[in-house]
Amino acid sequence: MNHYLVQVWAILRKDLLLEIRSLERIGAMGAFAVLAGVLFNFSIDTSTVRPDDVATGLIWMTLIFGGLLGVGAAV
Repeated sequence: MNHYLVQVWAILRKDLLLEIRSLERIGAMGAFAVLAGVLFNFSIDTSTVRPDDVATGLIWMTLIFGGLLGVGAAV
């Protein structure tokens, strides 16, 4: 198991270093996250739904869609 984690860490480190050098996808994912947050802010009717009830779901949706944006660019 330890050898597997070492290999996973090596691949993760390599990919992160490449992303940090180019900054293309990171900027796109960050802009998407901000845009999604703004859109979600205007789409919630606070008179019928408490924002606390849906906040975690919206955060996870934003993270998953941002991640899919990164995966789509990597393939």
